[in-house]
Amino acid sequence: ARRRAGEVKGILQHLGLSTAIRTQWNRSTFSTR
Repeated sequence: ARRRAGEVKGILQHLGLSTAIRTQWNRSTFSTR
């Protein structure tokens, strides 16, 4: 159970990072245009 929880946490963190990068990238593109 602990191992699964860690995996889920890692996936959630990865998703959060990807979304944050996406929002930043979108912001930069919008500001450029």
